[in-house]
Amino acid sequence: MRASKIYTDWANYYLERAKSKRKVSDLSADCRDGLLLAEVIEAVTTFKVPDLAKKPKTPQHMKIKTRDLIVQGYDTYPGQFPWHVAIFHRKNRHTIEYACGGSLISRNFVLTAAHCTKSKDGYEFSAKRLSVYVGIHDKHELGSNLAQHSVYEIHRVSPEDQWVNLRNDIALLELNGNVRFTNYVQPICLNSLNLSYEAVGTVPGWGRTEEHETSDILKIASLPIVTTIDCLASDRGAFGEMLDNGIICAGYRNGTRVCTGDSGGGLVVKQCSILGCSWTVLGIVSFASSDEKGSCRSDGYGLFTKVQTYLPWIKQTTFVANVGTNP
Repeated sequence: MRASKIYTDWANYYLERAKSKRKVSDLSADCRDGLLLAEVIEAVTTFKVPDLAKKPKTPQHMKIKTRDLIVQGYDTYPGQFPWHVAIFHRKNRHTIEYACGGSLISRNFVLTAAHCTKSKDGYEFSAKRLSVYVGIHDKHELGSNLAQHSVYEIHRVSPEDQWVNLRNDIALLELNGNVRFTNYVQPICLNSLNLSYEAVGTVPGWGRTEEHETSDILKIASLPIVTTIDCLASDRGAFGEMLDNGIICAGYRNGTRVCTGDSGGGLVVKQCSILGCSWTVLGIVSFASSDEKGSCRSDGYGLFTKVQTYLPWIKQTTFVANVGTNP
């Protein structure tokens, strides 16, 4: 039997086994819920049959190719980031417009940025002006994995107690009815651990492309966490009044950045413990510095609302049983 046939049979066996492990309708609301089908798909589709006639390359001869920009970035595949949702604003009775991303954290709550629930001049939208699409990958193709949900209530932080003098660019969208979890729709955990400045997060989003238009296909960028001092030194004018205890700074200064259209999405990392691995959201895309033309600067960092700071508010709003934290 040919080696390729052996590996194909192996891949198909484990893929079917993963798919039949549990019924889709029985998937748990727990963000730590085992191996997602997306990870199995990734393992299968990226697996390459080795050429036994060739010697493996030694580490010093290996080349790593990266292209981590959301602008000119990697396209994702359906189900790769099953918690990422698209938030649309209703312009009139017949028209809706893509506005922001968000992260599904339970069956009926989406985490996003507060400015995604407002107009450009700061007017606060009512819940009926917002729609949430889960299981979405291409904004212009309504696939079978997609479901639309209306918003019951928008929860914003009141600047009281421990959140006084913070920017509080965070909001929770409470949905009308529960989301049905599938292999393409799953919640993400909330980070409760202290940040490491060696951490590199991933940001999925439909942000602006090199053509200065929001992407149709969900893309990703990898962004390292940056210290407050380095962030402030990079652009004191833009960040001087923005940085506080509820903010994370992340990014590169070589063009890798978040931009318009990425707002509200999560800065996420994969974390593992003896209990297993899960994706957790560290921050929410909040702000990127711009140039004199109003375009996102190619050499600027991005600011993210720090989820850990707002955990008490999130749990108070959603009830503790509805959200999960690190494994």
